[in-house]
Amino acid sequence: MRKYGKVDLNQNEIVAALQKFGTTISLASVGRGCPDLIFGYKGINYLMEIKNGKQAKLTPDQKEFFGAWSGDVRIIRTVDDVLEFIDENK
Repeated sequence: MRKYGKVDLNQNEIVAALQKFGTTISLASVGRGCPDLIFGYKGINYLMEIKNGKQAKLTPDQKEFFGAWSGDVRIIRTVDDVLEFIDENK
């Protein structure tokens, strides 16, 4: 089990897009399958995993974490995914 996760190259762009709508807190240093961000939007907190590209897959640790988590976890790959998320949650 890897202790700390790496930050994807597109994370800064995605965080900037999210911050136009709510608050983000990085969880990247937590590692062990924990998603990259907490995003607060309209009084609800969402866990978000940033992936770079369509081929990027969840690690075994992430699959285990996501399977055990009973709350909302989203995979975000692009700024368009951010806009789609915001549109779905207006």
